[in-house]
Amino acid sequence: MTPSDKLREIAEKYFPTEEKLSNNSLYNQLQQSSRDNLLSDLTALISENYYPKEFVEWKDKNTLSDKISRTEVRYFLKDMDAPLDWMTLDEVFDYWTKNIKQ
Repeated sequence: MTPSDKLREIAEKYFPTEEKLSNNSLYNQLQQSSRDNLLSDLTALISENYYPKEFVEWKDKNTLSDKISRTEVRYFLKDMDAPLDWMTLDEVFDYWTKNIKQ
């Protein structure tokens, strides 16, 4: 089952249609519209904080991390050509996209 299929299943769970009614019934049309809106919102939310698997694997092998506070983690790159300061995850991702990703 693809992630898209799983999201559709969630949308159907929260906005079920009545099988005994026709697909053109007002209730089913409203439910379908609500499903579409939920799918759109979930997709946008997930995409907002998504890092590619290749980046996560590279980060785990090539960085040291330090917990600065309860909510903040900084990363130090082991690569000698990289900046010599602690970076946020977004800064590490920017470095990866500009210098490592093929």
